[in-house]
Amino acid sequence: EHARERFGRVRLLVNAAGVYKAEPIANVDEWDWRRVIDVNLTGAFFMCQLLGRVLTDEGDGGAMVNIASAGGLATGMGYSASKAGLIGMTRQAALEFAPHGIRVNAVCVGGIAEDDMPVLDLARIPLGRVGTSDDIAAAVLYLCSDAAAFITGQTLTVDGGRSLV
Repeated sequence: EHARERFGRVRLLVNAAGVYKAEPIANVDEWDWRRVIDVNLTGAFFMCQLLGRVLTDEGDGGAMVNIASAGGLATGMGYSASKAGLIGMTRQAALEFAPHGIRVNAVCVGGIAEDDMPVLDLARIPLGRVGTSDDIAAAVLYLCSDAAAFITGQTLTVDGGRSLV
């Protein structure tokens, strides 16, 4: 309601929340597990659910993009579970909301320069550079645009080819 009052009609959602803690299974305690799942998956679920209801009621379509992670495919028990769950949730939401003209996709991010991440090995990124927030923004903008009007339930990997090696 606050967003609608402040900005008017809402047609787009980008779920970009995420916390990361890579631990072997034996070291994951319940608090860490719940925190990662709650932030990375549960919050995104309820945002998609809420906007899905709003967009369905308005009857004019819309788009949602969930930010997943290449790390969600292979690192850290809670993180991997949450981001893989987000990809699965994206596909199911796309299926349920498609009859209402609502598209739901994910951007799977990897190889991005971040202040709090270790230096990335450029040899493991075929494009030979680390990604930037602009690379992610371009993918999100595309999926929110009319150019992607026939795309739903998909995961666009933005990682400079890192997931290929």
